[in-house]
Amino acid sequence: MEQWELRATEDVAALIVAIQRMLADEAVASSEELLNTGADVPASVCEVENLGSIALIRTDGRPDFGAHKMLAEAGYPVRCGERDSFGWLTGVIKTPKGDVVFG
Repeated sequence: MEQWELRATEDVAALIVAIQRMLADEAVASSEELLNTGADVPASVCEVENLGSIALIRTDGRPDFGAHKMLAEAGYPVRCGERDSFGWLTGVIKTPKGDVVFG
C-alpha cells in the first residue's frame, strides 16, 4: 500500500470513529442538517466536519472519491453539497442523525 493510501485509510478510520462518537453524543439532536454554525454546536459535530475536510478532500482541493467509497462502505455515504463551474464547494456526509456539511 502506498503512503498516500495508508494516510487516506487512517484518516477515514478516524472520521468513522468521530461519526460514531457524534451519533452517541446526547447533545446532538437529530436534524435534517447538522451545521457547524453558532455557539451551541456540539464539539462532536465540529470534529466530524473538520475530519471530513481532511479525509475526504485531496491536497489539490478535489474530492477524494476513494475515501468517499470507504466511508460509504461503512454506512455513511458522501454526496456533493454546493458546487460551481469549477466543481464541489462543499460535501455532505449522510448519518442517521442528519447530514454533516464539510469543505
